[in-house]
Order: sequence, then structure tokens, then C-alpha cells
Amino acid sequence: ALEVFAVVSSVSADICAPYMLLYAATNAMLNSFVRYRRSLGLPACALSMTSLCDVGIVARDARVRQAQRQTGMEFITSKKAMD
Repeated sequence: ALEVFAVVSSVSADICAPYMLLYAATNAMLNSFVRYRRSLGLPACALSMTSLCDVGIVARDARVRQAQRQTGMEFITSKKAMD
């Protein structure tokens, strides 16, 4: 049996731009799966990360950066996320 079951999700499951719906839905599914495992008494946790400003869609797409800034979301660097 697993002692630890951890997933890295994204805050986009809760706050997202309309053109990121599939990404948000995928992260919401991860969070739901964690809740399901916990309801069965199995270990599970989800870490919902904020956006990384130097990689991924936020680094490539100004529309995404602007939409997330309007929500008040703060960005971090990938190096900071790994610390």
C-alpha cells in the first residue's frame, strides 16, 4: 500500500482565463481524485501551485499573464518553486 500519494496541481482549477478551460478542468480532476482517495481513507494530498513566470504558458502568452494579474495572482519563478 502507498504511504504517500501526492499530486502537483495548479491554482488554475479555481482561477483561470476562459481560453484555459481544459487546463483548469484537468487540474480540477486531480484535486477531485485526491478528495476521492481521502474519502476512502487512503493517503492523498494536492499541492496547488501558483503560476510560474519564467516557463510554460504564462511565459509564452501575454493574455494569460494579464488575465492572471487581474485576479491578483502573484507569479513565482521556477527556481523559487523548487526551493
